[in-house]
Amino acid sequence: MSYSYVEGWAHYSEEMMVDEGYSKEDFKIRIGQLIEALIRCCRYLASISVHCENKSIEEVKDFFVKNAYMTETTAMQEAERAAFDPGYLNYTLGKIYLKNFKKKYFAKYNGTKTLKDFHNMIVSMGCPTFKIAEKYVLGSLAVRQLGSLAVRQFGSYQLAINN
Repeated sequence: MSYSYVEGWAHYSEEMMVDEGYSKEDFKIRIGQLIEALIRCCRYLASISVHCENKSIEEVKDFFVKNAYMTETTAMQEAERAAFDPGYLNYTLGKIYLKNFKKKYFAKYNGTKTLKDFHNMIVSMGCPTFKIAEKYVLGSLAVRQLGSLAVRQFGSYQLAINN
């Protein structure tokens, strides 16, 4: 299971729903979505800072206070989480991958597919890695039929999709 695929879908969906008009009369919905997106972007950077740039918990806490507008207590909780859960960058990483995948998808299908088609395809695959999903959808994997399933081979992996 790809954590970035699952969490990226969740993060992407929150933004997409508002972009597509969900509660468009209620500005609090968009502000709430943006605040949560800001926190996830800060988590992304905090995880990299702690694990790749040797930032201290205190430095990361200050980063959350300054950039995510958190209280000291909440910022410390987030900074500590960055130290023991480096994977919490996957919300934003997955959303970035998904938005890039979406651009490639619509470029390939050039107006013949809808946003609903894209979303149905995304959720129909379960949670493969983005690399496997892109190769499947954008057509560089061999495909064979197995009953009602389309089975695509990717290296030593197989991906089966209901037709």
